[in-house]
Amino acid sequence: MSTAAEQRAAHERSPFKGLTRDPRDVQAPPGSINAQLLELPEQRFYTHDVKGMLLLLPRTGLIVVPFQESGDSHWSCVVVDGSAVTKEDGSHPYPRGGYHIDVSELELTTAIELTVVR
Repeated sequence: MSTAAEQRAAHERSPFKGLTRDPRDVQAPPGSINAQLLELPEQRFYTHDVKGMLLLLPRTGLIVVPFQESGDSHWSCVVVDGSAVTKEDGSHPYPRGGYHIDVSELELTTAIELTVVR
């Protein structure tokens, strides 16, 4: 598996560079979610292969599995573990199993792939 830096370098050399969008080329006003995401290390350049991966989203602590890419630079993901997110009343807004969220490509470029060990 290539690193995000290797993927980015290959993209820069590609004759098809103008045909593919860079997920990190977004508006990021100070204090915005995009600005926070751009400060995190890039784990991957492309998101086309994340379907079915177990991923930790470092900004929120959610563990998700992407299952469907949408046409607007987002992925539908199922929340596998949302216990890292807690509301003020102590409840968890993302119950384990079956809760779907949309995650931006930018956020998925920062996601850390987890390995299941049995």
